[in-house]
Parts: sequence; C-alpha cells; structure tokens
Amino acid sequence: DNREVAPKNVADRVLLGLLPTSRDAWSVAVDCLKAEKGGTCHVHECVDEGGFEKKGEEILAVMREMKPNWNIRVEHVEKVKKYAPRVWHLVYDIVLRPPMKKNRSDQMTRKDSMTKGNTRKEKLRFVKVLRSHRPKLDEIRTVTRNREPVVFTGMDVGSCAQMWTPKYLLEKSPTLANS
Repeated sequence: DNREVAPKNVADRVLLGLLPTSRDAWSVAVDCLKAEKGGTCHVHECVDEGGFEKKGEEILAVMREMKPNWNIRVEHVEKVKKYAPRVWHLVYDIVLRPPMKKNRSDQMTRKDSMTKGNTRKEKLRFVKVLRSHRPKLDEIRTVTRNREPVVFTGMDVGSCAQMWTPKYLLEKSPTLANS
C-alpha cells in the first residue's frame, strides 16, 4: 500500500488511479512531490454527469488546504470512460507549484506567474486524447518522442501488480528504504 511506503519529496508526477475515488491518498501524493518545484497529481475519480466541475473544485480546495501557500490549478481533465450509468471515470491533472521565490533583483524565479493561492475560478477544459489498442513499438516510440498524451489499451503489464508489494519495493529501492 503506497500510503505506508510512499517516499517524500521525490516525484514530478503522481498517479492516483484508485477507483471509485483516490481521495484517501491525496495527502500522501502531495507529499511525494518535489518541495522545490512541485509537480502534477493525476487524480482518477468516478464522477456523476453534471458534477465534473464541482469535483475539480473539490480537489483544488482539499489540496489547497494541504499546501496553502502553493499555486494549485487544474491543467486538464480527461474523460476516460463510462464507469456506470451516468457516472464517468475522469482524470484531473492537478498542477501544484511552491510559492515563487524572488532573486536579488526582486524578479520572479519561476516561469509560472499565477497569483498566490490561485483563488480565481477556472473553467475545466476537456481535450481529446489519442487512444491505441495494443500499440506497436514504433507507435510507442513516436508518442514518447513527441510527449503526447495517449491511452494504451490491451497491453499486458506483466506481474508487476502482484510483485510490487510494500516489502518488495523497500528491498529494491534505497530511496524508499530511507524515506
């Protein structure tokens, strides 16, 4: 269980794929992000039709309580698939950045110039994402090279789901063992 062995201050991205909700892991995920530059939490949630924006606002509110001085925003929302009648599996890409530091000449040192706390209301944007069933190696390489978002289906991920127990991860990773 990642809530027991998750490392702190190491991640650029954290995938929160537990359905129907990943809420119990949000605080652990936020702590995994690098303290100096932050990162992105990919929050998977099952959401009733008509409640997509409300769920995004809820995620932002909770994460802003965890990191009150950080700039936090919804960068993207992906409709993955129907989970049940009138219920969608969505992924909210939540970008979290620490407060901007000023250098000697009082200029901002980070490119993001969002207001402190980012309290403005944002409209969620849905973007079509390429889907590919059982992709060939050249297609995977193209997507990787172009850094495009994609959903691959029908792929065998091997035995990782059974092998990657908390004990196994601690044995294999010095970073986890020392966190």
